[in-house]
Amino acid sequence: LLPVALLPHLVARAAAARLRLLTGFALAALAWLLPLLWLEGGASGLLRGTTSYALRWESFSLAFRPLQSLLALLFPEAGFVPTAARVFVVALWLALLATRARGGRRRDALQEALFAVGAFLVLTPTLHPWYLTWVMPFLAARLHASFLALIALAPLTYWPLTEWQSIGRWEEPAWLWPAVALPFFLLLALERRRGPLLETDPR
Repeated sequence: LLPVALLPHLVARAAAARLRLLTGFALAALAWLLPLLWLEGGASGLLRGTTSYALRWESFSLAFRPLQSLLALLFPEAGFVPTAARVFVVALWLALLATRARGGRRRDALQEALFAVGAFLVLTPTLHPWYLTWVMPFLAARLHASFLALIALAPLTYWPLTEWQSIGRWEEPAWLWPAVALPFFLLLALERRRGPLLETDPR
């Protein structure tokens, strides 16, 4: 479902190219969806799996867990904090995409795709290391030191794996989030202020 995030950008493109872009997008989405509907459970199974992922899954995260911890401090007795945190990050992600779509500037499609995927990776409650392969095609067009650092550091998130395999407990050490997240956010802030730190032009 992540490519749907690019729909506002496609709609905002020049009128002459709009129909072609939207038709291609719709055909690609249909080609993705039809095989899933043939699997066991069909549409209900797909919806059930997506709902479970959205409401229950959680692993290492860049922004979600700190946000959830902040809400828990503000509302220590409230049972709605986990759900509220998920609703907040989804709303924030959609708001960021909507802001870009309303910006009125004609932006590069690759950069818009990187922004949509990158914002999702920052906000998602579940950031498995292999999710970062989604940004690698965009980095081939334009390097971003922040995401390169995140990709390089992502294997550290498997640190609790040995303990989980031996005693069935997955517990992240206190140093893990600072070691992975802080370099990423620092480089991201520098890139936002100064532009790309690693200049390249593959053309």
